[in-house]
Amino acid sequence: MDFRDSPEEAAFRAEVRAWLEKRLPPYKARMAAAPPAEARLRVAAEWQHELFEAGYGALGWPEAYGGREGDPTHRYLVVEESARAAAPWHLNMAVTLGWCAPSLLMFGTEDQRLAHLRQMLGGEEIWCQMFSEPNAGSDLASLQTRAVRDGDEFVINGQKVWSSGAHWARWGILLTRSSDGPKYQNLTFFIVKMDTPGIEVRPIKQITGESDFAEVFFTDCRVPAAWVVGEVHGGWAVAMATLLNERMALSAGAGAAVIAVQGMERLLNLSRRLERDGRKVGSDSYFRQRIAQTWVDAEANRLTAYRVLSAQLKGKSPGPEASILKLSGDLWSQRISDLAAEILGVGLLATKGSPLAEDDGVWVYSALATRAMTIGGGTEEIQKNIIAERVLGLPRGK
Repeated sequence: MDFRDSPEEAAFRAEVRAWLEKRLPPYKARMAAAPPAEARLRVAAEWQHELFEAGYGALGWPEAYGGREGDPTHRYLVVEESARAAAPWHLNMAVTLGWCAPSLLMFGTEDQRLAHLRQMLGGEEIWCQMFSEPNAGSDLASLQTRAVRDGDEFVINGQKVWSSGAHWARWGILLTRSSDGPKYQNLTFFIVKMDTPGIEVRPIKQITGESDFAEVFFTDCRVPAAWVVGEVHGGWAVAMATLLNERMALSAGAGAAVIAVQGMERLLNLSRRLERDGRKVGSDSYFRQRIAQTWVDAEANRLTAYRVLSAQLKGKSPGPEASILKLSGDLWSQRISDLAAEILGVGLLATKGSPLAEDDGVWVYSALATRAMTIGGGTEEIQKNIIAERVLGLPRGK
């Protein structure tokens, strides 16, 4: 495989790079001020609107919803250049654009698409995902939140948890149990307006000190039957497509690229700046080897992302590649945080705002936040099972 840009791709990359150099600085300055999480989301949403208006934020999407002609390669070139330039990114933008919007495009009615897709692609609507429950995470089909038909509405009761940014979102996608029929044939998928009466959202305080996740409680919440996505009792197919899109977005999307590019840059700068035993960390053979291996792993992840991209170019839905990349990317993020912690030693404990904090405390935040990466979006164990069954051909466990 030739990973070099074609002449047309090189020209497009140069066009995107020049545009970013012109339009990005004010947004980077706002993000550099390290505002709280909700404010960072607003900056990222406004940046997505800027991309959308310039024709870079909806490449390959149908023109009817604000899209512009382009293939997965063009989309990924925008991702790469945005990551290189440190453009704003937020998880809820990935939720909105990476798995909610594609699910609506694939399974939604035309009224649903026209009502939401342009606003989602333009950064005007922030969405959340409401799948996991206190007793239904890895075994999603065992969820208990129930939707009961009442004329032209459904009445919903139950609880969801670990919903990223649900307290900031205007809309969300929701998976419910809608019958007592056979497993996988008794679930219905909805879109839900988050200020609907009967919905209570409670932010969850994390070890980082922020609240990026929330619990969502439904109490006699009535939603129109027109908000069903796909078929009633056919929600499992929509949910599986959504989870595949989620893994692709987390593994080969903007967030993964930003984490890899910016993480390596910070680590390299840290090694050039700090001293151990009278010399720079980057001059120590032990740390040089560790840093080099981290860079090799980042490159392996980048090239694996091209495999996902290649499948899309051939009109295929990426299969286990997305799980491989999701798992390897999550573990890489944890390893780079662990290496930074080893370099910093007790200095890791200096948090944001302290004059002793390196990179304004980003490393201690990373050390805490990356612990969750092998849980969210499909646990490490689930990804390993997918790889074992679909790549290695191992039998399913009993």
